[in-house]
Amino acid sequence: MGRRIWILEPMLLILAILPCLGKGSTQSETALRPLSEILNPDGTVRLQPGFEGSFNSYSFRMICAPGQAPRFVRASSSRSVCAGKIIATALSGTHYWSTEFHNSGGNDWVSDLAVSGTTLYVSGNFTKVGGVSANGIAKWDGTKWSALGSGIDGISVLAVSGTTLYAGGKFTTAGGTPANNIARWDGTKWSALGSGLNDWVSALAVSATTLYAGGYFTTAGGVSANHIAKWDGAGWSALGAGIKNGYVRALAVSGTTLYAGGDFETAGSARGTSYIAKWDGTRWSALGAGMNAYIKIVNPMGVTSDNFVNFLAASGTTLYVGGDFTTAGGVSANHIAKWDGAGWSGLGLGTNVWVSSLTVGGTTLYVGEELNPENPQPEYRVAVWDGKSWSALDSGMDLPAEALAASGTTLFAGGWFTAAGGVSVDHIAKWDGNKWSALDSDDSFRTQKLDEQQSFQDYTVKTYSDADNGLGSLEIYKSGQLIYQKDGYRFYIGLADQDNIEGNKLVAIGHDLTGKGIPDLLIAEWTGGAHCCYNFYLFEIGRKFREVTEIEAQHGGLSYFKDLDGDGKLEFVGNDFTFAYVYTDFADSPAPRIILRFQSDRYVLAADLMRKPAPSVADVESKIREIRGADSWQQNAPPLELWAWMIQLIYTGQAKLAWNVYDRAWPETVPGKEDSLVDFQSKLSQSPYWPQIKKMNGI
Repeated sequence: MGRRIWILEPMLLILAILPCLGKGSTQSETALRPLSEILNPDGTVRLQPGFEGSFNSYSFRMICAPGQAPRFVRASSSRSVCAGKIIATALSGTHYWSTEFHNSGGNDWVSDLAVSGTTLYVSGNFTKVGGVSANGIAKWDGTKWSALGSGIDGISVLAVSGTTLYAGGKFTTAGGTPANNIARWDGTKWSALGSGLNDWVSALAVSATTLYAGGYFTTAGGVSANHIAKWDGAGWSALGAGIKNGYVRALAVSGTTLYAGGDFETAGSARGTSYIAKWDGTRWSALGAGMNAYIKIVNPMGVTSDNFVNFLAASGTTLYVGGDFTTAGGVSANHIAKWDGAGWSGLGLGTNVWVSSLTVGGTTLYVGEELNPENPQPEYRVAVWDGKSWSALDSGMDLPAEALAASGTTLFAGGWFTAAGGVSVDHIAKWDGNKWSALDSDDSFRTQKLDEQQSFQDYTVKTYSDADNGLGSLEIYKSGQLIYQKDGYRFYIGLADQDNIEGNKLVAIGHDLTGKGIPDLLIAEWTGGAHCCYNFYLFEIGRKFREVTEIEAQHGGLSYFKDLDGDGKLEFVGNDFTFAYVYTDFADSPAPRIILRFQSDRYVLAADLMRKPAPSVADVESKIREIRGADSWQQNAPPLELWAWMIQLIYTGQAKLAWNVYDRAWPETVPGKEDSLVDFQSKLSQSPYWPQIKKMNGI
């Protein structure tokens, strides 16, 4: 069983902890229904008043961002990219994520990037980068990584001016110095900006020595400042009446003009300033007719709105805007638009996708995109607008690029992704104009240690794990290039049972397991529960690399492979755990042996190897007497021995005898015979092997 998700929705608010990054749990309950049953087409959870239940989320990855409902997507990576509480209410009919747990996930993602010359600053949820300890923020000088003091927990945004770096977010200290939600790094130490801001900072923009901040706050340095404020190097001040009925998501500055975008109704008292506005140093004003509205969202503040501007980027007098809109100033502009100081225009046909980040490098606009956003398994990439047309940078990423920063012809991308253009990059990557690459070879933001590394010809296999959170990853290289990567739990090269020395020799890397004459690689995965779950992955590592098949071994940590019929092919020997916890505790639950044979690129039941002769008449009669004499019948309860022996008979091709034993072993004075048989047959039908077991028994 994989990770478990509990969803509760009574008439009042109920908080349900979701183990977003937790270990697999034991199967003390009946089999869980698949999570896909309650997902909308876009991957969000479909909740209904009065609903209560639990679902298996294994093979799904969870994605969320501030102000957005969590989405579950199918992917080879099971790493989730947020953690939190599900909040559901039948009163309003809305469902959203509490920001209380935002940024509380794993140590492995980038929240923002800032570039000054050849220096790149990176913030996020990490404690180590390139082998260097760095708490939440680090600097890349083009050659090596370094920490910025003792760092900051809770950074959301960065802005840089020369050698001065500003960091905003949700925190109370910076480098050990008290600093309320905003701080400054001068190249040597962290310092506060006055008494700071009273709530989360979600946007920063800097022009020379003037810093602008936007977010959820209502005071800056003790001065009333509704969601936006200015720091002049000595103190804080408000920008008129500020932002009303909403908050600021993005800021951009060009000369003395500040642009603010977000989810708000008005800026100051200026009309037509919903979602985007301009501050000229004295007053707020609109940018033409602004943006249209068409999407209902619920943000972390609980404010319902129709639309928002999420990203801004300025280049000279040109402003680029990204967000949830389809028109700007009455002009068609799908999710992205340009303001030239006088009017709005679209950029070709726009993106028709979700925009996850935005930046400008010279005359080139870079946009992080999520393709097929309505698909439970979307794709991600960085697109380029050269002033005339759109193009993509290589083959994309495995998760969104949430931050972009450009320096000359070099583009840096950061976010939740672990691969860019097919290259392993661990949450940050560099585009040199031709290809994506990692910033160094020292597992940039990896917090997992190398467990095992084996090679065969030009293939190298590595497994990693993190003892703190139980997560792990698998990487397969060919000729030094990463060709396969899978995130999950604890991976093993060979069997999960590392004590089975002879068994591991049979499945050693490069051995032919299937009899096809092609070198194979067997990988086992343990999801971290007390005894569940185990999966086996088979790959071909010959002239061509191929992922062949997967075996879900459930609790089968002692499963193994062996040539049972002498045909040169290894059969899989495991157990069927359908009856775990059904009649007794796990240790005593019936778990019949199953044998699988490789056939047509998958493992199927080997009925000829499982079938056994029927027990002797004497043995059958003895077993019936034993079952009829069990003490449990005095409580009208059939003994475990009845079910265990029936299951053994059925899984060895003797189902007809099993029904006969049941009929004769059940005492005539004990009620419930028919109902118990129906329930038993129902349990049998839940086995993934039941269709093949039926065929073996001629049922």
